[in-house]
Amino acid sequence: MNGEDFSVNEDIVRYVSAASAGDTDAMAKLFSKTLKSSYYLAYRLSGDHDEAVEITKNAYTRVFCTLPRLKKPEAFEIFMRQNIASVYKEGRKFTFGDALADIPEGQLEFLSEDVYEEDAKRSAAAVAVSDLSDELRSALVLHYYSGMPVTPLARYFNVSESTVNSVLSKAKEVIFDKCGSSEPGIQKPGTLPVLNRIFKLEAENIPVNPADVREIFAYVFEKYNTFKQVENIKNGAGSPKSPEFFSPEVPKGQGNEESEPEGIDFDTFIDQPSRKPAVAKAGFGIDSIKNFIANFNLKRDYRKLIIAAAALLILILIIAGIAKAAGKNKNETPDVSVTDTVAEKVASKWIPGGFEDCAEITYLNENMACFKSVTTQKYGIMDYNGNILIQPRYDTEFRPCGTGRDYSNMGKYHVVIKIDNTDYYVSYSNGKAEIAGVHQSHSFEDDTFPSNAKYDERDRYFEGLAAAQKNGKWGYVDSEGKKVIPYQYEAVNVTDGGLNTLNKYNSDYCRPVTGGLIAVKRDGVMGIINLKNETVAQFEYSMIMPGKDGVFIAKKDGTWGVITTGNAVSTFTGVKYLLDASDDEISTEAGQGDKYYIVIGSGGINIRADADKDAQKIGELSTGSRVKGQGTKTAANGNAWLRIEYNGRYGYIAMNLVREDTSSN
Repeated sequence: MNGEDFSVNEDIVRYVSAASAGDTDAMAKLFSKTLKSSYYLAYRLSGDHDEAVEITKNAYTRVFCTLPRLKKPEAFEIFMRQNIASVYKEGRKFTFGDALADIPEGQLEFLSEDVYEEDAKRSAAAVAVSDLSDELRSALVLHYYSGMPVTPLARYFNVSESTVNSVLSKAKEVIFDKCGSSEPGIQKPGTLPVLNRIFKLEAENIPVNPADVREIFAYVFEKYNTFKQVENIKNGAGSPKSPEFFSPEVPKGQGNEESEPEGIDFDTFIDQPSRKPAVAKAGFGIDSIKNFIANFNLKRDYRKLIIAAAALLILILIIAGIAKAAGKNKNETPDVSVTDTVAEKVASKWIPGGFEDCAEITYLNENMACFKSVTTQKYGIMDYNGNILIQPRYDTEFRPCGTGRDYSNMGKYHVVIKIDNTDYYVSYSNGKAEIAGVHQSHSFEDDTFPSNAKYDERDRYFEGLAAAQKNGKWGYVDSEGKKVIPYQYEAVNVTDGGLNTLNKYNSDYCRPVTGGLIAVKRDGVMGIINLKNETVAQFEYSMIMPGKDGVFIAKKDGTWGVITTGNAVSTFTGVKYLLDASDDEISTEAGQGDKYYIVIGSGGINIRADADKDAQKIGELSTGSRVKGQGTKTAANGNAWLRIEYNGRYGYIAMNLVREDTSSN
């Protein structure tokens, strides 16, 4: 990718050379210097924190265990990114069925400079990337952050280059629209594309939980230690002698002979579930760690040894970072590693207002909510950033499909709306929603829980956790059914009847995990907790919607507003409707409003975006179709046009091609 910055860091080269020879201190420094970039790539690809941690674990393990094969130490960061991409890809099935053929490669720069310079636009671009499908997001991130050109991308996805170009084109179009970019100028020589710079800025500032840092490092160190132990035995070298390489002695068999080591399949070996080690407590200094190591039996205390080794190396990183920050080398910019970060207690802030035109807001699914407008007295759909996805123009509320909730995330949990006694389904893709067509009847797909399940009921999985019920209370379990959050909360989506009645056929029971935070209900009120079951937002809200980027739409003391958590910043400025500029010219005095009409045009008629035969065509109606009028508009040539609702927007059809349906008016 032209313009990508792969400048060589001399420290990296030195550390790679030492680490290749088994220097674990050098490995620790490599880990410290590259963790943020590696974790960010894993998070951007997967869109999920827990999965990103697992990807990062396995990728570092592979890299450290194969480091001697890396012939060019200066290529370490590229090597790291390749392994992140490789681990992410495993177990995934990408589909490119709707990709267009014969699409040429487009220009790298597709965003205007103000998208990078303005916080709101930069944030909107980042959110838009997160909302892309796996295929679009993966291609875009690998192209713009990892610098993977089209040809290697085609090999990565096992598709043609024209398919990759098509996917990139679609992704760029979505980002362009979402962030309000104007047409970009000519990219200046030596400058990186705007999206690449946004990714780099995010990677530099992404917070990495110290607990995750310790967990990843301890996991990698343990796997590497075991791998090297087996390799040494295979090579007849016995146990390593270097004091920097903490490895246990090989266990003995029943007699005096050593037991035969098992062969290790590398890919299987590194993907074994990690056993989370204990973390050294604060104040556990280098001397105490050395004494700790010296005072126990290697054969008996292998697990403790691994923990101590990890703690020692991480402590080395912290001291090194502090020394630099204090000005040990005053000619260099202080380089404070991710392990220097002190965990801060997540705070929250309540910001009331902005939803004055929302008479009601009700949960639909993890992507969107139904709302009723005070102005129109009709229903529409918004997302959890407060963006209007479908304008409030409908007489009936949107609701979850009556047979659409399943446990397996197979895509059948969806939203429907009844129009003229016919149900239509609402599609959602890449942050956009529309009324897509008549809802077809289908069956409910249930899920069989494991025979050893310790819960009575379970919701869907989000970020690796699902709400589960036991003895009438709800908590959260992981993919293996192990309890992560205690069973002490109440179902959220419960009313006396109607939209969110507690019913496993038409509603999620509890809120999804979003960004490691969950809106939960206790004693009839809602608050927000983290995955340690610590309270982030106090239990004083009558309603909290699912979060988006640390921001939650909520209701308190009868007023809707937003809760911001941690360092999250709300870009919400109030619900805004995309009203037609020509609304003032619409007339309903002649009685066309709320009347129904039958299409009489031969062979059907076109629906236009405005009252003009040359306006953009947005759809078609077949002869005999029945439509509801929203008023009339007179074109410049004097012809009358009927305004109708079509796929969440207004459209126009010529009045001379319809007749009033007097049978039902």
